[in-house]
Amino acid sequence: MAKKIISISILLVICIALFYSIYSHIKEREIINSGYLNEDLFLQLAKQSSEQKQEAVAVEDVELHGVEEKRVDEHNHTHEENEPDVMVVAGQAINFSLTTLDGEKVKLSDLLGKKVFINFWATWCPPCEEEMPHIEKYYEIYAEKHNVVILGVNTTDLEGDKDSIRKFIQEHEISFPILLDETGDVSKQYGILTLPTSMIIDENGMIEEQIIGPVTEEMLLEKLGQEIK
Repeated sequence: MAKKIISISILLVICIALFYSIYSHIKEREIINSGYLNEDLFLQLAKQSSEQKQEAVAVEDVELHGVEEKRVDEHNHTHEENEPDVMVVAGQAINFSLTTLDGEKVKLSDLLGKKVFINFWATWCPPCEEEMPHIEKYYEIYAEKHNVVILGVNTTDLEGDKDSIRKFIQEHEISFPILLDETGDVSKQYGILTLPTSMIIDENGMIEEQIIGPVTEEMLLEKLGQEIK
């Protein structure tokens, strides 16, 4: 008899819990559909949404990369020596205005109508040095033919002085524009944590792809345009 009473009690508790869950869900939908959210419910839904997004990102990261996540402090750049990691990124490119070593101002929004390749780099980064000849070659031979603008954004806030940048440019015979991110604000806005990192922005100012690691000549031809015959 006692066992029967316990079983009935457990079943009753389960039924009450199920009923409460269904009732809460219905009320929640009614409030949402009414267009009004009180503060408590808003915070609750925001927390649930955040947790779901974090879980989705974690699953996606495991499926796509299958490697341990590399954590770095904000603006503590590492340099990438392995194969570049290409990610499709959708979103409006953040506008910026930076100055070259020669004092010329370049504003990203002025380049609408052209495809823009932005390369974030530093003089002390070996993979950056490795990719420079490929970027320079594409700039000299193909960029104008394909309506492509090449911009090198130096993380100047992490450099010793501008003389080292000027020396690097001369030694590697770089002719495409080198912009100076002296405060580090632009690289922060674009979430640059690894050097080199490149962004490809389409003619409408939308980010197409992010490339983490050194680019190759083949990659530039594939992403920015093959030789016109």
